[in-house]
Amino acid sequence: MARDQFAVPIKCNSCGQVGSTAWDQLCRFESGVGFRRRLISVSNGFHNEFASVPSKDPKIVCDACGTALSELELT
Repeated sequence: MARDQFAVPIKCNSCGQVGSTAWDQLCRFESGVGFRRRLISVSNGFHNEFASVPSKDPKIVCDACGTALSELELT
């Protein structure tokens, strides 16, 4: 992993699947949205879906049960 990236472990509260995400360390400011991180990768067992406006943040979903990131927890 590059020095400008950081990993965040995740766990699905519904089925217990564990994985991690890699994010760009540098945030950028967008008018009307605020600071945004950039998702670089998602481990096997999870996938990224585009979230709705206005946040435009990635939506990370468990492949096993379909639970979205808002219902996932950091491990």
